Amino acid sequence: MKTIANKSKIVFLSTFPPTQCGIATYTQDTIKGITNVFGKSITCEICELVDKPKENPTQAYTLNTKNREEYARVAEEINKDQNVKLVHIQHEFGLFGGNYGDHLLDFLNAIKKPVTFTFHSVIPNPNNELKTFVKLLLSYSNSVFVMTNKSKEILMKDYGIKEEIITTMHHGTHIVVYETPHLAKAKFNIQDRLVLSTFGLLGEGKNIETGLHALAKIIEKEPNVLYLIIGRTHPNLIVDGVDAYRDKLESIVKELKLENNVRFINEYLDTNELLDYLKATDIYLFTSKDPNQAVSGTFSYAMSCACPMVASKIPHTLEVLTPELGILVDIGNVDQFAEATLKLIADEDLRHEMGIQAFSKTRAFSWENCAITHMNTYKRLFQNARRN
Repeated sequence: MKTIANKSKIVFLSTFPPTQCGIATYTQDTIKGITNVFGKSITCEICELVDKPKENPTQAYTLNTKNREEYARVAEEINKDQNVKLVHIQHEFGLFGGNYGDHLLDFLNAIKKPVTFTFHSVIPNPNNELKTFVKLLLSYSNSVFVMTNKSKEILMKDYGIKEEIITTMHHGTHIVVYETPHLAKAKFNIQDRLVLSTFGLLGEGKNIETGLHALAKIIEKEPNVLYLIIGRTHPNLIVDGVDAYRDKLESIVKELKLENNVRFINEYLDTNELLDYLKATDIYLFTSKDPNQAVSGTFSYAMSCACPMVASKIPHTLEVLTPELGILVDIGNVDQFAEATLKLIADEDLRHEMGIQAFSKTRAFSWENCAITHMNTYKRLFQNARRN
């Protein structure tokens, strides 16, 4: 276990479980990685981002992002704790109130601690307003983490951000004990099926429709395929109890007569069960349709569980998914998804080799290794703060 010289606190400004969103889970896993490596020599606290008042707060700090007055107030609360050495902001534009989330500036103007960001979205070709705003955010910090080299390149070329303040770090993954799909399937009694899967909080951006239409073509030649669609619909998309997106997907299943080939796992699974489903997957379908999606945790997790991949071309997959790991296809192209999947179904040896390569590649991306990368940057910020 590594230690740092002085016991310090880091406050993460982020959503956090039980909130169901990717950034909440990302922050939880980041903190777990830091704790696993550095133990009690560093304390991580949460400033939880919520969108309405919380009756019984469970974290050290709570920020209602809809209430502009809270941004400065919460910053002043954090300032009072001398042990807080750094605030790490998990940044997504939609998390904060105002235009481009500019209410966050009220927090930044009040906080007296060093600040760093993780940018979960890096939008290419920004208009002048967005470009100016991102540069203004980073003027409070001089430190930002991104998860792909493409994101770093965009920050430098499109926003004029200096290379030396950018830390590139792959999306973290869990350390998984390798298991062949056949063995893993026994837990779910699906040993006799060839399993495709997609997971995550469902919404239009996941573009599951493409996977379903591709499946209709796949089962013409491979009728034994089972497609697992794992995850609940994003809570923000369920209005007055109506889950319109899932209803739409279920209608497609009926229309295409896929009832025997599709199984919805309509749950927000705990990590271990999710990883078990991924280990039981013969081929993972990454169907996202956002060409500017900087990074995908679902894609990273599937790779770490030795899943051969058929994936839409987004910046993350274009950078990471080399031919020995899977097959890239055009966003929304049903024929390409079907053709690539059938190619892998027909070649078990190729699937096995791709899975092993993906499993091996992601060992370097463990949350514990991410923790070390985080701490190396944190130390530099601590030192700069002391000098100032």
